[in-house]
Amino acid sequence: MKLKQEPGPAIPVAGSGALVRALMRYDLIDEYRLMIHTVALGSGQRFFAGGIDKKVLRLVAAEAFRTGNVVLTTCRRKNHDQGADILFSCA
Repeated sequence: MKLKQEPGPAIPVAGSGALVRALMRYDLIDEYRLMIHTVALGSGQRFFAGGIDKKVLRLVAAEAFRTGNVVLTTCRRKNHDQGADILFSCA
């Protein structure tokens, strides 16, 4: 929690499901960038599993690629924008 209160740039975390889940557990992630691959798998590890509370996110940006993949940029919703249905920045 102390790290979030200090000035400085954002700290990107890529490819570490265990680390991301640990940060989520303590509500330390402000922005999520999720790459959706257009493949349906019958099994595998659930990324958002393992005792993590529900996270209500707001869509900030969406980018589609020729491959069919989509990157969604989302932010945690603050209490005051629970009903908001528009795109905005995470700032």
